[in-house]
Amino acid sequence: MSDKTYLEEILESQTLDSDGQEMKDLRSHRSDVDKLLRKNFEKCSPTIRYGGSKAKGTMIKEAYDLDITCFFSNEETAAGETLQEIYTNVEKGLAGNYLITRKPSALRLKSKDVNQWAADFHIDVVPGRFIDEKNEDVFLYRSSGEKGRQKTNLDVHIEHVKSSGVIEAIRLGKLWRARNYLSVRHFVLELLIIELLKHKKSLGLPEQLKDVWTELRDNIDDVTIEDPANPTGK
Repeated sequence: MSDKTYLEEILESQTLDSDGQEMKDLRSHRSDVDKLLRKNFEKCSPTIRYGGSKAKGTMIKEAYDLDITCFFSNEETAAGETLQEIYTNVEKGLAGNYLITRKPSALRLKSKDVNQWAADFHIDVVPGRFIDEKNEDVFLYRSSGEKGRQKTNLDVHIEHVKSSGVIEAIRLGKLWRARNYLSVRHFVLELLIIELLKHKKSLGLPEQLKDVWTELRDNIDDVTIEDPANPTGK
């Protein structure tokens, strides 16, 4: 078996069947969360969308989740005057139905059912507020860091990854991360792989992975990345 065939078989084994139970569960939970958010914030009309690996096409079976973004308009204050209040109020709106683990900008949802207590639903709810009436760039609350907020753009992130030409390498990189218990954030790893392979898209998948690992081993201090939605870090 060639290296290419071996890696292709791994990718196939890590692909979630759209009609499989995992995806059915995700869609069901997504629908429940959507309804709950709209009920709790019916006066605010939040924009609720898929984000994360589901939207980018980088999902793997071994370590998957679904980001559900819940963004409020720039002029809307009923959901909270500040980003922290929005984050807290979205948490309160979900807490009656879910156990919630706070993350720096997201809320991880788990089961409150006594028969499957704390079962992970693989869903992160990401609250935020659009920075202007264009409803494109958003500010997220950030519990870490001095500014307490993070500027981002869901569409820019999705397009940057989907158009990178190295989706397969990214998916295998995420599997490598999961199996080696690496703490690097998924999006940071995606950006690293895209940066390292931006001039090597024509290489075969085995060569791409070898190049990524070699660069990370030998030249990690020289590798720089930037958030395409916020390159200046404002």
